[in-house]
Amino acid sequence: MKINIGKKVINKNSQPFIIAEAGSNFDQSLKKAIDLIKIAKKAECDAVKFQLFDASKLYPENKVMRKIFQNIQIKRSFLIKIKKKCDELNIEFMCSPFDLESAKFLSKIGINSFKIASSEISNYKLLNYAARSKKLCLVSLGMAIEEDVITIKKIFKKYKNQNLVLMQCTSEYPAKLENLNLRYLTQISQKHKLLSGFSDHSLGHYASIVALGQGANFFEKHFTYNKKAKGPDHSYALNPKELTKYVKVLKKNSACLGNKDKIELIDGVKNFSRRCGLYLKREIKAGELIKKNHLIFKAPPKGFLDIEIDKVLNKKIQVNKKKHQFLSKDDFI
Repeated sequence: MKINIGKKVINKNSQPFIIAEAGSNFDQSLKKAIDLIKIAKKAECDAVKFQLFDASKLYPENKVMRKIFQNIQIKRSFLIKIKKKCDELNIEFMCSPFDLESAKFLSKIGINSFKIASSEISNYKLLNYAARSKKLCLVSLGMAIEEDVITIKKIFKKYKNQNLVLMQCTSEYPAKLENLNLRYLTQISQKHKLLSGFSDHSLGHYASIVALGQGANFFEKHFTYNKKAKGPDHSYALNPKELTKYVKVLKKNSACLGNKDKIELIDGVKNFSRRCGLYLKREIKAGELIKKNHLIFKAPPKGFLDIEIDKVLNKKIQVNKKKHQFLSKDDFI
């Protein structure tokens, strides 16, 4: 499994791809939006993300909610300039469209991916458009049930779009640790055979470290220029210093993961291992067959290990070897 986003290729063994979620924390100010991009870049995030919606379409009947969302929505003209600034700073521009028209606009200005919010999990027009685009699509599962996941996979399969990432998410702000259900990340990779991500609405960085250990490749975290600023998302978001620490902690911890294969001991440690190598009891001439009574197990474990004795027994050696020398693959080529 691998995913392309911009110039980066992400697979199971890649460094975490970290998305700084600006959300509504730009306070409807282009200057603050640009400042947030600079903060995300300085923290060494891989991407910065905004949201595009039309409050009148989101809540046509609910005047209270419509008013709230009108006060946090972003102008399309801002996004054109935001995309340009992201390109200048070499940080990936991302955005969540909440309707088909928004997705089409983002495609027009050259976005490389779509992030589908949990609330749009049954917005099939939007999902079909995103899948048909063949772009990378990250889909949050905060409001999804397992049947939704199956449906999403079918939509992407229909358009032969393999660039799908499922983001474990809890639609709670801030999310309690006991509600995160991070073990579902292993289901995404093992059952659904997809790369996974974590849209982290909890406080701090601890949950994301756990998600990293559960196999997540993509991480989304809200951030702000000031936790005390007015607005719905500032208080639980990371401030600039915390965002920098979040990125460093995740990327440092990812180095511990390695891969699924058991690796050999580091060379400097082998000399202290109680494991033995295969050494010769006597001088051996080229052309002789190696017998068990020719061998002795000794430390340090060089060449063939004691457990690999079957690889040399009754094999014809190709070189002359002296007493007490160890056997290696080169002796039998």
